[in-house]
Amino acid sequence: MSSHFKARRPRRPMHAHQSGLWSGLETLESRSYMSASPVELHAAMDVTSTLGNIAQMHSLQGAISELDEVNLFAFDVEAGQKYTFDIDSDGSFDSYLRVFDATGKQIASNNNGNDFGEAKSPDSFKAVNFKTEGRYYVGISGAGNTRYDVNTSQGLKEAKSLGQYELNITNITPADTAGKNLAEALHLGVLDGDMQIEEFVGQSDKVDYIRFTLTGDAAFTLSLSDLTGDADVRLIHDANFNNKIARNEVIATSATRGSADETIEADLSAGTYYIEVKRKAGDTYYTLNLSAELAQVAAVIPQNNPAPQQQPAPTPAPSPAPAPQVVSDWFSQNLGDAGIISLSRSLFVDGSLSRGDVMMILRVAGDDDGVVDVTELTDLRVIVSNASTLGITDDVRVLAAKVTFNHSANAKYQGGNLGNLAAGSNEAQLDKLVDKWFLGTDRANATIYGSTFQYQLAKGSLFVNGPQLTDIEQGYVGDCYLLATLGSVAMIDPQAITDMFISNGDGTFAVRFFHSGVADYVTVDSYLPTDSSGRLIFAGMGNQASSTSNELWVSLAEKAYAQLNEAGWIGQNGTNSYAGIEGGWMEPVYEQVLGTNANSQYMPSQSFLTNAFQSGQMITLGSNGSTSNGVIAGHAYVLKNYNASTGTFDLYNPWGVQHITGMSFAQLQNNFSWAAVA
Repeated sequence: MSSHFKARRPRRPMHAHQSGLWSGLETLESRSYMSASPVELHAAMDVTSTLGNIAQMHSLQGAISELDEVNLFAFDVEAGQKYTFDIDSDGSFDSYLRVFDATGKQIASNNNGNDFGEAKSPDSFKAVNFKTEGRYYVGISGAGNTRYDVNTSQGLKEAKSLGQYELNITNITPADTAGKNLAEALHLGVLDGDMQIEEFVGQSDKVDYIRFTLTGDAAFTLSLSDLTGDADVRLIHDANFNNKIARNEVIATSATRGSADETIEADLSAGTYYIEVKRKAGDTYYTLNLSAELAQVAAVIPQNNPAPQQQPAPTPAPSPAPAPQVVSDWFSQNLGDAGIISLSRSLFVDGSLSRGDVMMILRVAGDDDGVVDVTELTDLRVIVSNASTLGITDDVRVLAAKVTFNHSANAKYQGGNLGNLAAGSNEAQLDKLVDKWFLGTDRANATIYGSTFQYQLAKGSLFVNGPQLTDIEQGYVGDCYLLATLGSVAMIDPQAITDMFISNGDGTFAVRFFHSGVADYVTVDSYLPTDSSGRLIFAGMGNQASSTSNELWVSLAEKAYAQLNEAGWIGQNGTNSYAGIEGGWMEPVYEQVLGTNANSQYMPSQSFLTNAFQSGQMITLGSNGSTSNGVIAGHAYVLKNYNASTGTFDLYNPWGVQHITGMSFAQLQNNFSWAAVA
């Protein structure tokens, strides 16, 4: 099919320097989209440079050459980051420094400050803790010009000083590799012996999570030492693998007051455990000392071994005790690595391996030496290949196969190179593959039309009153063909939409599509691209990500489709991106969602359309390049209703607005050339 439908390409967001602050109307595919806050603070003042997120330090040269001039620099921070802003000059320029949030509110300022080790001077210096993620601005001016409004430029005054300067912005956020929840916990691998790490908790980083795996029964000890503040520690076993902590999953707690050491001792069985270190009072680095002494397994004497030599015994000799039986099971018969055998056997006690079990088994490979050897790789592939024997569900089998066998999408991870798992792969590569396929951490690139949108946790429910056509609301990407098809399916067969999703209980979802009738899966997390105001920018556009009333299935299906594009078989450009799913045709999407054949044809007869609709078939229509009667050109619509008494049709626009009602078949023929039917 040569025709692709995406409607008109949405215009780029109107920036403030083009037409005032982005606080009014933004035209988007002939739609009006309200935004409550600006994208950039340069309605009145030009942003000299946009620096992005500063990993370490950024230095730049500047000059104040006019008495009322201000240099404004934009930068992005993550919640909890700490930056220093240091202005240096030759001493002739008396600078003034101000820091603003995204609304233009001043959050910090300084005049005549000095960095650590610097003498007092006319230069400025300020250290700032950022509690909230987002875009911020630093303004440089001459002393005396200190009360300007960046949104209106009011308050500009004649400065007392002009001159050149160097601005050094340094990220001094304490290093932190521990996760902020169970799902993101720092993985230490298999614990067999002693291990020690150093970490930090404080006002901006209040809790750390660290996990480790035991391959057998062990005597475990933990100590938290070298504290300068007060921190408590808990030992946790997430028995149901839902990445949530229930009371009965807390094995032990140590909460000594002050900076005294915290200690925990426990006898543990094989499995994965978590350590929670939580700030109680003050900021503190700490040393976490772990030790696990695995229980010694008594040697088994095979039956065919001769009995050890003994001195002659009195007659009659007592009957010898029966020799121990050698235990043999599927795991020891089919696998070769002792750690994988022990862990898999212990997890299979209920007769199946769950998603959490399989993730644990995958991650244990390479724990001994940090490298996946050929035996471990073979064992992982054997387990995946025997999914039915081991009670592994189909979605888990498919995702585990992508981790352990070759897959084209393994080439990239979060924009960098990754590669297929192979003998000799390191543990970090294996963890990224598991995270990519099971936790959805390789999110689709959200740069489109020159704008990059940031991901934010989206609250709400997967479904509210079940999937419905009216849930469809296309956003800032031309994928009307996809959303119209999803809406068409939701209207006729909502159960088919429900069946697409498997909730993993940890904020992630396995989303099913069909490739030539065979189920394929991709995992998405609950983070979605948003604008600077925290509103969804793609499907569900305009809804606040923080709203608990959100219905997320359309947004998550769209995100899953963008990630699935990387597999290379959905008919798009093969990139893990929203831009990569622009423009398409409805017929293949029907087949990918339903797993059954669909068909498309040049605009059919009225009787065909009415008979198909009245028999319960799903129908989407593609408009011409030139249209009338309020129809958007090059756009996909859902055939929503046919009124037999008037002979007219109602069409649903996936934008969620500008629907077509009461259209005659003659008007339909004049505006639409193609129909897809399933």
